Amino acid sequence: MAASAFRSLRAKTQASIDDATSLAKNSVSSVLGSKSASKGPTEEEIATKKARLTIPKRDTDRPLRILSLDGGGVRGYSALLILDDFMARIQEIEGTEEILPADYFDLIIGTSTGGIMALMLGRLRMTVKECLEAYRNLAREVFSGGIISSTFNAATTMLLEGGPSIYNEDSLEKSVKATVKKWAAGDNENALLLEPSPDACRAAIVTALSADATRPVLMRSYTPGDPKLKEIKIWEAARATSAAPIFFKPIHVTPEKISYIDGAVSGNSNPSLLAIEEAEKLWPNRKIGLFLSLGTGSPSQVALQGQVHQLVQALANLSTNTIHVHEKAVLWFQQHCIPTSPYVRFTVENQIEKVRLDDHSSLPRIAQETAAYLQKVAGKQEMEKCIQLALATKLSLELGKEKEAASTGEPLVPPPPAYEPQASH
Repeated sequence: MAASAFRSLRAKTQASIDDATSLAKNSVSSVLGSKSASKGPTEEEIATKKARLTIPKRDTDRPLRILSLDGGGVRGYSALLILDDFMARIQEIEGTEEILPADYFDLIIGTSTGGIMALMLGRLRMTVKECLEAYRNLAREVFSGGIISSTFNAATTMLLEGGPSIYNEDSLEKSVKATVKKWAAGDNENALLLEPSPDACRAAIVTALSADATRPVLMRSYTPGDPKLKEIKIWEAARATSAAPIFFKPIHVTPEKISYIDGAVSGNSNPSLLAIEEAEKLWPNRKIGLFLSLGTGSPSQVALQGQVHQLVQALANLSTNTIHVHEKAVLWFQQHCIPTSPYVRFTVENQIEKVRLDDHSSLPRIAQETAAYLQKVAGKQEMEKCIQLALATKLSLELGKEKEAASTGEPLVPPPPAYEPQASH
């Protein structure tokens, strides 16, 4: 009885908090997105969506192009801005209409906020600019409740479920479902993650089981490793990869109601090594021509106090083990891709490292720091290398190098590096 009464009180109080914060949400700066995520599509968007439902035939002869997206909360905005710059450069050089990342990359894999981006870009076939707008909307809808709402959510979830969650997962689900409905076939917010077309981009997100958080689990838009994941919906995959402890409650999916949490907790905030492993399984006889890894800065400091602060900091240290993964990826590519490594990584480390994972008000600052990073000598050099590698994937095809190498029967993507834990299948 007491628990039931408390839940009723919680619902009423949450409604009051939502009303009290609605004005604040509506007055957020236009840089965070002036359109509501729930607003219906325009006629132009409807026509664009219809055209994109026809997936072009994929070139299976050229070297692979792989995109890996780190987790990092709102700092993931930086990764999208870097990708936008890269795609614009490619489009300018090739002189074509806007190129979809889903048609350019063969595999897009992401963790946490990077997982949500992987679903938007790879599964929903959105442009980078469309993804940027959806990302701003999501940040505004999910993280702008204020300290009163956050404290209330943390207190009630602690009492009712034994662990605090700062944010209400309903806001996240609503925002993701609105995006799925806008871009999925049939305006279906419950569209499945699985995409049967053999020409579709392979998109995957990294999550983890609540019962065994040290092992990464991949939810894929292609052949699922676990038969129980065949019926996973896109929005469920987005929730699973972003259910960071303290921030959101775990999500229970599949008929068995298995509980999933943010894949970053498994130590794979940077999913690059998992992407290498997937490439070896999917395309054992194709070499990697471009491996683009986009980071979100250094490990964050979460501004909380007491025992909760200690727990969050421990999780932050575990989930942002990006440098270690980066170093192993560099070494692997140096050893297996001679004379030229196809690996390029961008991350605005020193400039945005102090931005909290949930600080949506810092998006303008993130955009400014990212632009400055790309203008520096090092940033320009890395982008130039990335462009040259991308162009070489077409040149290699024209010279027939891919077919000649494949005819030898020798695997061009060697086994992945020794790395524990491996993704479960």
